[in-house]
Amino acid sequence: MSIVAFFPDIYKKQIATNIINKINDLNYSFVPVTNLHCTLLSISSKESFPETNPYFNKLIRKRVEVFLKARKKKQDLTKIKLKFNEIRPGTWHGLHNAQIPDASNGTVVAIGNPNTKDNDIFVTLANELVCYLKNELGAIFSNDYDRKFPTVWSTLGYFNRKDFGITKNFADTFNQLKIQYRKDLMKIVVDRFSLVEYSFKDLSDANTILEYPL
Repeated sequence: MSIVAFFPDIYKKQIATNIINKINDLNYSFVPVTNLHCTLLSISSKESFPETNPYFNKLIRKRVEVFLKARKKKQDLTKIKLKFNEIRPGTWHGLHNAQIPDASNGTVVAIGNPNTKDNDIFVTLANELVCYLKNELGAIFSNDYDRKFPTVWSTLGYFNRKDFGITKNFADTFNQLKIQYRKDLMKIVVDRFSLVEYSFKDLSDANTILEYPL
């Protein structure tokens, strides 16, 4: 279960034209994510809740709803503009989420600086929700509970092959994307958060439980 901001269709088309098509031209068996999104907060998973507990889920859904309604009423929470400054292969993380040098998990991700204007609103909201859940539901969320990655990111797709060599064309394509989006940030305006349940990380089977218009 996670709270995510799904990308509106207009931005999906832009990403397909400006990014996905360039990666497809490499012929590396790239599979794009259809439910493009940015995760505000991963709330539960098979790792944290090996067995689905409907009662726990009901408590969590209620607290998330109360938190977002209160924030919207208090601070007039409106549409959020997410800004991504880098498109690159995803990194591979080992124990304690430590990044393994010169290794990729086979994905392609869009990364945004969490301190960039507008992104900071998104990150602050997520961090406040973490604290709220630990305070309100301490029996479910331990003190170790936190956001998995302290940044703004979105998985754009993955390479459907186990191992492959890095060709010059591959490196050149991602170097060009890096230069392009550092100069001209990719901006995605989201107008709602969705609380979803799913089995696959790409949310291809996502079931929306509740929506929170901004």
